[in-house]
Amino acid sequence: MADVQAAFGILLALGIAFPGLLVAVRLLLPRAVATSSARIEAHPARSFGRGLLRAGLAGLAIFAFLAAAAGPIQLVGALLGFATLAWAAVGAAGLADMMSGRMLTPGSAGPAAGGTAFNPTASHGPTSSLGPWQAFALSAVALELAAVFPAVGWFVILPFLLILCLGAAPRPMRLSWTFARTAGASAMSPTTPSVTGRSEAGGFEAPRSEAVRFDSAPAPAAPLNSTQLDPAPIVDAPPSDLRRRRELSS
Repeated sequence: MADVQAAFGILLALGIAFPGLLVAVRLLLPRAVATSSARIEAHPARSFGRGLLRAGLAGLAIFAFLAAAAGPIQLVGALLGFATLAWAAVGAAGLADMMSGRMLTPGSAGPAAGGTAFNPTASHGPTSSLGPWQAFALSAVALELAAVFPAVGWFVILPFLLILCLGAAPRPMRLSWTFARTAGASAMSPTTPSVTGRSEAGGFEAPRSEAVRFDSAPAPAAPLNSTQLDPAPIVDAPPSDLRRRRELSS
């Protein structure tokens, strides 16, 4: 009975901590999460295939290290496993970000919709009363509940989501570069909103900071007077007037 209670307590703690983990990843690595979301939205099959390759290579390396007799080598295998799960968490945050965008715009759920809860640049249809962080947290809870569903969640949904998120996550070098750039931008301009855009070179979300205001219309241009619209021609003027104008202009 004590073992059952301990297992239930561990599962409950993990269930509470998983949405917090994705929120933390979304705050620390917004560019990497946006990249993962765009990859899953635009190329889910490619992300899944890349995840199969990464999971296979990481699994072989982990089992090779864990099968060694020396303790330090086994520790390296365990650390590599934890690092692989952390890498997949970035892709899971991107998946939750994509789901939150569909939750906020229920009339447009598809690759043509574009946009996420934090970047609704191409959203269409009716909007939801939820905020972006509420939609993101609900998406994380939905992923968690789907993964813990008996049988189907354990053996189908959980492995599928793990491989998909692992394939959608950016490479570790880009993760470190993204974290450094994010920390620098937050220290220099903590209140400047950031809008992400997709780069065609490597599929990486390159940020561009801009403030867009829709509450004020542009000021109308001043009307031109008659002399500006139809200036008087000088070809019909007498030769003396032409000579005088040339002297004044020179």
